[in-house]
Amino acid sequence: MVDTVSNQNTLIALGQGFAIMPKEELTTVEDMYMEGLGEKFTEILLLVYMSKNKNQSLRGLLRFVSKSNSDGESLFE
Repeated sequence: MVDTVSNQNTLIALGQGFAIMPKEELTTVEDMYMEGLGEKFTEILLLVYMSKNKNQSLRGLLRFVSKSNSDGESLFE
């Protein structure tokens, strides 16, 4: 379990997953990709992951978000 935003950023930078995080909490790291999740979320949330680490679970989440995104923008670009 990750208990701080700092620890989450470290794990993402090490290629150990992805996270949905509030925009205000983020500190960017080189090669870290941040994607807005659309207006359906009550806060501005970003899906954060290292672009070279798109595993099957992340691809499934990206497909889900893309389909449910009201503006129809793809998250794969």
